[in-house]
Amino acid sequence: MDARSLALYNSASGYDGLLLSNNPASLSKRAKGNTYSYFYLPANIHFTGFQNVNHTNSEVRAYKISFMNY
Repeated sequence: MDARSLALYNSASGYDGLLLSNNPASLSKRAKGNTYSYFYLPANIHFTGFQNVNHTNSEVRAYKISFMNY
């Protein structure tokens, strides 16, 4: 998977930097709480992530911690 594919799956989006970040276009106002994820990609790449989404009347806050081991 490349950075665009990861962004489509709400995993992360990566551009020309070293760090992956949240994809703001994929956040839902209905989503709330914690999400844990793990997946394995070819070439022995492991991805683990934790995401917390909270919203108030005027904003959505999302925090994500991601680890990629290759």
